[in-house]
Amino acid sequence: MASAPAMWISGRLAVIVAITLFPQVVHAQAAKPAAAQGDSGEARKRYEIGLKLYDENNWEAARIEFERAYELNPSYRILYNIGLVYRQLNNYTASLTAFERYLSQGTDIPPERQAEVQKEIAELSSRIGRVRVTTTVPGAEILVDDLTVGKAPMAAPLRVNPGIRKFTVQAPGHLPASKTLPISTGDNPELKLDLVELPKASVEKSNPWVVPTIAGWTATGLALGGTVITGVLALNAQSDQEALLGQTSPSRPALDDARDKTVTLSGVNNALLAGTVLFGGLSTFFTLKMVGWTPSKEGDAKPDAPKSTRVERPGRFAVVPAGLGVGAVGTF
Repeated sequence: MASAPAMWISGRLAVIVAITLFPQVVHAQAAKPAAAQGDSGEARKRYEIGLKLYDENNWEAARIEFERAYELNPSYRILYNIGLVYRQLNNYTASLTAFERYLSQGTDIPPERQAEVQKEIAELSSRIGRVRVTTTVPGAEILVDDLTVGKAPMAAPLRVNPGIRKFTVQAPGHLPASKTLPISTGDNPELKLDLVELPKASVEKSNPWVVPTIAGWTATGLALGGTVITGVLALNAQSDQEALLGQTSPSRPALDDARDKTVTLSGVNNALLAGTVLFGGLSTFFTLKMVGWTPSKEGDAKPDAPKSTRVERPGRFAVVPAGLGVGAVGTF
């Protein structure tokens, strides 16, 4: 339940902020009337919707409207209402941040209101935990409950809401590291998450004979298939020609057509057969070169082949802690 000062702030002062917010914003931006009027009008609309939702205790919807109004017209007065909404949502870290920004950006905050907000800040500060996260990789991304909160090294401990929190550190070329911690009010632990570099894949020098070998055997296969097909067709054409010759009075055009067909298919078959032999020979040569064969010259000494040695390189094995956190974390 909110404290008495918070109740007073959320009631009376919300109305004061609504009255004083936009006239001063418009006056401050009088140098650009067109942009100011457009931004101010939409921001006013969002702000008034947020006030209605706040009065209806619809805290999450009110938060969205107030934050949208602040994006359109970043007046420090809206930060006050954002802090109130986060306080109602029990998101202490986000409420604390909004109130701190309200005081730091405010230029004409009445003393009594300033005192009340400072009291609220003290109350919120006592309800959070602080975790100092360190890692071995500068510039690594730090996440709390899967939300990015900054990069290593952090200048100050992370402020987190009480509960089970998941901390993650990740960087390109490294395995991510995670750990789940239960955080209580006032806790101030230190958490070191070491990142393990991913093993660099060894790139072997490509064998220049691989592509020619594949292409050669592919061409050999195609030529062989064509040789078989044209051979069958040539035999059929020859049979048709012999059948015509066996007739008593065969048609002359039919005989000529059968003869031409037989000659053509036989020629194509012979060409494909020669190509098959040629491609097969080249493919065999490419294959031998790919596996490291070199032709030996006469008179060359043939020393005993040295025993092949294989260097075993120890691989890397990393155990990365992982966990699952629940809850929300403030934006800071």
